[in-house]
Amino acid sequence: MVDFHGRGGDLATEDCGHHEEEDRRVGRRDLCRGALFTVEAAEKAWELGALDPLLRSAVRRQLTASCDLSDATEMETQVAESAVAMSRVAVDYSELRQSLLRDNRRTEDEPPWRALPNGTIAVRLRRRLRHHEALVLTQDSRASATQAQQWTFSVFDRAVDPDSRATDFEVTLHGRRGDADESLYRADGPRELKESEDLVQQMLYGLSSLGLSLDSNVGRECPGVGQRGRTIFLEPSDEWHVQCHVCGVKWAGGSDILSEHEDRRYGFW
Repeated sequence: MVDFHGRGGDLATEDCGHHEEEDRRVGRRDLCRGALFTVEAAEKAWELGALDPLLRSAVRRQLTASCDLSDATEMETQVAESAVAMSRVAVDYSELRQSLLRDNRRTEDEPPWRALPNGTIAVRLRRRLRHHEALVLTQDSRASATQAQQWTFSVFDRAVDPDSRATDFEVTLHGRRGDADESLYRADGPRELKESEDLVQQMLYGLSSLGLSLDSNVGRECPGVGQRGRTIFLEPSDEWHVQCHVCGVKWAGGSDILSEHEDRRYGFW
């Protein structure tokens, strides 16, 4: 894999190879170099202040995932398909940066959420008094073997100000369980975020813009309802608690058959 997280890494410092034979076979390294050139040119031309570190990291993750140099025996058609895919990532990224700069100049209508196609970042600028604030969703780059996805929802008080500081909220998307459709997610987040109905709604819009399907039809009822819970005896007294084995909620005494209750694992839905 190629590491795109430096300023071009080894690819940016290598000789362009004009002295090589004209019939030299084009490989993935050439494709990576070309895509990175487009990305870096866009970053130099259209700077976005405090948003730049997040955007740079997101696009390089996408390029790194596309640029596996281990296969040296690709067919010409495979090389061409890879070239188109990486070029599209670089062009989409350039257009995203230009769109965000235009959004920052808007004075009337509110800009929409904008995302890299098939990507891991979405951004929205919205007007607050005489300036724009930025809302950003970025996916945790660490791979997870579970159904849960980790995201960070960042709120910048000034959209493209290099000195703007973000308020970050960690958000977890849980894959829907117990159903044939496993592509739906339920969102969970910290109490500070849930206290703002406006930010919660914006976050959900942002996740939707990334192509994620949110499970809005399932209520808060825990799937453990009607099942036998866990009995916890409070020695040395003769009192006991009943605990839901699914979400962990407890009751004092009573039947060990779980009555109706909210699923405490999820914060929003």
